[in-house]
Amino acid sequence: MMEIDMLYIRWTMNKLNLFIVGKPKSGTSALHNFLDQHPEIFMSKPKEPHFFCKDFHKLSDKFHKRKTKNFYEFRTIKEYSNLFKKTNKKIIGEASTNYLYSKTSAKDIYNFNKNAKIIIMLREPVAFLYSLHSQYVNEDVENKNFEDALKLESTRKKNYNLLSKNLRCPSYVFYSERIKYAEQIERYLKIFPKKNIKIILFDNFKKDNEKIYKEVLQFLEIDDSFTPNFKIIHGSKKPKSKILNKFFRNPYLKNIPKSILPPKIYDKLQLKVQKVLMKKEKRKLINLKTKSKLMKKFKPEVIKLNKLLKEEGFIKEDLIKLWGYDKV
Repeated sequence: MMEIDMLYIRWTMNKLNLFIVGKPKSGTSALHNFLDQHPEIFMSKPKEPHFFCKDFHKLSDKFHKRKTKNFYEFRTIKEYSNLFKKTNKKIIGEASTNYLYSKTSAKDIYNFNKNAKIIIMLREPVAFLYSLHSQYVNEDVENKNFEDALKLESTRKKNYNLLSKNLRCPSYVFYSERIKYAEQIERYLKIFPKKNIKIILFDNFKKDNEKIYKEVLQFLEIDDSFTPNFKIIHGSKKPKSKILNKFFRNPYLKNIPKSILPPKIYDKLQLKVQKVLMKKEKRKLINLKTKSKLMKKFKPEVIKLNKLLKEEGFIKEDLIKLWGYDKV
């Protein structure tokens, strides 16, 4: 039995070759879905195993005062490799959106497969944070409005008791840390060949799914004539009932079906629960003063990112103009 397990692990290490590493709220779910439709590609279910962010695993265990799979289910290489053992596609991948934010993921992915292809999706920082915060509110891991959550960041870093126990990892709500795009991308550029990395701007992906999808297939060196069913994967939503949402979002309750159901079936169950819990909503626009203040704060990061991506030949656009930072 041990020999069979090791064969699966070695096979996975040799074949798992695509990682969409982030950022969240930047089109990763849609791209994961579109790629999974391609006959030469297998994408993991669940979409985000979060196996390679061991730094977040450790911080989560410390925060929750115990090692628990309620927050990071795939802890061992055997558990992780089981997600991929039933496929023999040319491209086999996953999309854990915090691999870009993690300080250890790039190195761990490289040690796992130095020939892996890396896809990084980026969104204008303020829009990204505003959308991420809204998601966390819906998931019952954030109980402060956007402005207050940002103000509390330094206090939360000093006192984890102020954080929801439903939160997977404290670092997730250190919002300002999340927009250090250049620093995070450099971790991958330092160890992976540039030809193995593709940067996608959310603006371009949203504008023309088909064009970017074709570019990704060419990057992966597979048939680029296939056209998937392009559709909206994630629209803006809010809970139908705060009480029911809080109940079903409880990570310890969620772990019961997770522990007895195969990942693919659990994933489908989760989608059905989401349809019951959530309803479509036209998201309230961010306060203009807040937006302007944050853009001024984040402008040095955007300048740094723009310089990095242009010098490395990843983009032709001027991010400062594209994202409106030339006006603040």
